[in-house]
Amino acid sequence: MTISEFTRFAVVTEHGIMYQATHYSCTQAIQEQWFSKAVHHGGWSVQVCLRTMDKSRIYIFYNEEFIVCNRVQHQIIPEDKKYLYFLELERLKKLKRNQRKYCANHRRLKKLKSHYLL
Repeated sequence: MTISEFTRFAVVTEHGIMYQATHYSCTQAIQEQWFSKAVHHGGWSVQVCLRTMDKSRIYIFYNEEFIVCNRVQHQIIPEDKKYLYFLELERLKKLKRNQRKYCANHRRLKKLKSHYLL
């Protein structure tokens, strides 16, 4: 693939990298929080290269290299499912906090035992 193959552009938006009314995403965009930045600072263009007619992935040129972006399938999630998901997330967060407290208390107890046994 060469830069001369570029003939198209996509736009980074809050919903993904939009190309021909389809959204795409890639690891780089997620790691660098492109979509959050697009919300706060507005979208921007990226160069796109297509190797085939397969629309399940596109290639963008970023930081002197080609990055594979995969199509994102947006799903409409019912409110009741979102609520259950939120409740489960909160339960898991609480469980994690309790595990951390338990581990911290266990370490303190172990340290105290070793101190008094000397």
